[in-house]
Amino acid sequence: MTRDIACTQAGIARQTLHRWCDEDAELSADVEAAIDVSKAVLLNEIKTLGEARQDWRAAAWLLERRWPHEFGAKRDLDVTINKSDGSDVVVSMVAQAQQLIAEQNAIDEESDE
Repeated sequence: MTRDIACTQAGIARQTLHRWCDEDAELSADVEAAIDVSKAVLLNEIKTLGEARQDWRAAAWLLERRWPHEFGAKRDLDVTINKSDGSDVVVSMVAQAQQLIAEQNAIDEESDE
């Protein structure tokens, strides 16, 4: 569990745990060791379940998270920056609204005839 959840379960504030760890190097080392053990247990569980099911996705998941730059999903992102005060967008929206109103007026005039 996370430190926050552990603190909640123990009935102490998160700041209390942080203060205790700052004041007691041995406690801090014990907390870090417990976290490391939980990581090892969870990673072993993923590997065991992946091997039992002969599912390559468990190994792929581990590779992706352990070495994301090499094995992570590659995503390209295009970013366009418009240094406008927004007035050009407003003018465009007004023009679109005027066009829609003109089209609706034309339809209304045709139906009146």
